[in-house]
Parts: sequence; structure tokens; C-alpha cells
Amino acid sequence: HEFMITRGIVPAFHVDSDPRPHKAKHIRRPQAATKYRLASCVHPDLIDRVDGYDLALWHALSGDENDDRLEELDPDAWGVAGGSNVGLRAIVLMYMMGYRSFDIHGMDCSFRDDGRTQWAGAHAGRTKATLPFLYGGFHTSALMIDYANEFFQTRARMPDATFTLRGHGLLEAMVARQDLKENAA
Repeated sequence: HEFMITRGIVPAFHVDSDPRPHKAKHIRRPQAATKYRLASCVHPDLIDRVDGYDLALWHALSGDENDDRLEELDPDAWGVAGGSNVGLRAIVLMYMMGYRSFDIHGMDCSFRDDGRTQWAGAHAGRTKATLPFLYGGFHTSALMIDYANEFFQTRARMPDATFTLRGHGLLEAMVARQDLKENAA
């Protein structure tokens, strides 16, 4: 959120599903034009940060017995399944809302340097415990490779959607390689 705001871009949507309190630091200046779509599991500090703005909550489904409990407690709520990071969940949420064209920035699945900085800038949380390594010429981690693979699974489940990835990271390179293979076949 702040990364975009500081560059003069006001996002139409901001989606978050992380329950850790530091995530509220990513929204220093809430915007009236932004629709905040937060998972019900986010920290109350984040909800407080965007209170009074266009805010709607949804439930992050995990495929376990808690999903049935959510249905019981809030039968009219949106339950969103999907990948294991907020970018993948945001794709599924937006798809459920009727969007079919996705222009994705910052889902690089790699680091800008040797593992200290993500492409979209410094992260407010603690440094990841997973050790970065070089894969296909990109500094990444096992977790980020899992995210990239989940992106391909998500994309395959949405054949009527189009995806354009912006950036210079591992995921963009992987998508370009797969698209070249498919177009050559």
C-alpha cells in the first residue's frame, strides 16, 4: 500500500490476510478511493487503521474443520480458498467478485539482492527464516518457489481470466518460459 502511495499510485483495492500486528504499518495513509478487503483473521490494528474507509471482511478458508465452523457462525460471509499468500488469495477474491483481467505487480517470488530485500521494497516483518538460494539466476527461497507453483495452479483453475505480470523477478521469468512453451506447441 505505502509502496504505491509514495509513488503517486492510489490502489483501487487493498487486500490483506496476515494476522500479524506489523501489517498495519504498511498502511500509513489510508485512501478514500481504495476499497479495503481484509480477511477476518487480520490483526485488529489493521482494521482500526482503515476504520471509516470502504472496508469489507471475508473469511480465509483453509480446508479444515474450521471452515465448517465459519459457515455455521457467518453463513452469508464470503469464504475464500486459494494459495498460501495474500497475492494468491487476492486473485481468488477478485475472481469471485467478477474480475477476469489481472495486471499483477510485485508478485516476483524472488529477492532483489542476496535475500535481504524483496523486489517491491523492504518488508516490515522479520527476516524470513528460510535461507535464500539461487534458482534460475534469481535469489529466492523454497517458500517463494512454492508460491510460484501455486500461482500456476491458480491460473489453471481460471481459464477465462487473463494475467499480465509486471516486474523482473522469478515468477515473471517462469511465466514467460511456460507461455513460450505453450505457444510453440
